[in-house]
Amino acid sequence: MAVAFRNGVDLGMVTECASTKTNTPFQVGLAPMEGVTDFSARLWFALVSCPDFSWTPFLRITENFPTKRISPVWFPENASGASALSLRTIPQLMSSSADEICRIAEHLLNYTDFVDINCGCPAPTVVGSHAGSALLREKDCFLKFISCIESRLGKHRYSIKMRTGFTCHSEFSELLNCYSGMSPKQVTVHGRTREQRYTGHAKWELIAEAATRLTNPVIGSGDLVNSASLLNFKRIAPLVSGAIVGRGALRNPWIFTELKTGSAVCISARTIVSALATFALLHELEHAQPSSLVKWAMSNQFVQKKAAVPAEQDAWSDVYAQTVEEFRGIYIPPQDLEVAHATLCRVKLFWNYLRSSLPEPFFEPEVLRAKTLPALLTSILAIESKLGDEMKKFIVSHNPNHNWMYSGSKRDEPKTPGISDEAS
Repeated sequence: MAVAFRNGVDLGMVTECASTKTNTPFQVGLAPMEGVTDFSARLWFALVSCPDFSWTPFLRITENFPTKRISPVWFPENASGASALSLRTIPQLMSSSADEICRIAEHLLNYTDFVDINCGCPAPTVVGSHAGSALLREKDCFLKFISCIESRLGKHRYSIKMRTGFTCHSEFSELLNCYSGMSPKQVTVHGRTREQRYTGHAKWELIAEAATRLTNPVIGSGDLVNSASLLNFKRIAPLVSGAIVGRGALRNPWIFTELKTGSAVCISARTIVSALATFALLHELEHAQPSSLVKWAMSNQFVQKKAAVPAEQDAWSDVYAQTVEEFRGIYIPPQDLEVAHATLCRVKLFWNYLRSSLPEPFFEPEVLRAKTLPALLTSILAIESKLGDEMKKFIVSHNPNHNWMYSGSKRDEPKTPGISDEAS
């Protein structure tokens, strides 16, 4: 597939490309995040605000791993009988070796149209092993890498997720040249360099350049936090085919509803409690019986209809009640739901991000100090009881004053643990 350039080369191809892309429905998905977007989290986001698609976290491939069997917990969608599961999920692979990626990809392509290749992770351990964004360090090596993958897997059977450079944005133009003659299914661009990691601002104008120059679909990533930011992104990069949201989705799990409707979501503390308790149940079942969680998802009306649970308190109370009765055999109030320590840690991670988009009383640290899930959920309800009647329902709204806590920026205040991989 040829690459069309804005300056001096085949503007007719650019016009044709623009026409094709603008006729494609713009979609917004959940970004892949290591240690976060596992199967239970993908199901939970489908219930909360239903992204158009999602990624698995990357599967790190080496010469000796995996060998004969891929963990069913990583990508249950590739299991026998899971084809009826109404979720569009893209499996993501990462390795320094194109041959090793193809070894696993050839198996996955029995269950999915294409696999995504992580060429963007900035983590030191990943870069140190010449994977992730390290593949962008030298243009010739990057070209050889994707050429090998296409020759083995075929056209449109792989996609690339990348950054705008390893050290600086000026590298991006040459990296785009590598796609000349290549036919990836799509290219996802996180508008930061590896050097930036998650600090500073994403360069949407470079994402726009990729969408103009490449004939394949381009997906944008970085700094999408509300409907206003999406409108601005689409204004700067009108040829982009879609976008993904990472940290913005953690700080506001209802963001996909907001991006579809253009209006921020109004919720109550009791909605949050029921939603978090439901996630805890999904997380518990994933690690105890992943096949049972697949069956649950295939029978869940919201997952199958690709429709989010309404944000009202009664709707989420009903979803929680149905889920806990099915998984535990009896109704247990959320404030009494006991879970494993690993599940509590995952719920606290979600809460740590979500609290930044709620009224200030919820940002106080006492909830994070909870030693059990009942204590955490009870603390949330205790904050609600202190609010006036006019604050019983509130808008989930991005608060830029808290950005530093989730970006890795250095401040005098103690840094809150974040997440790794390609969070937007």
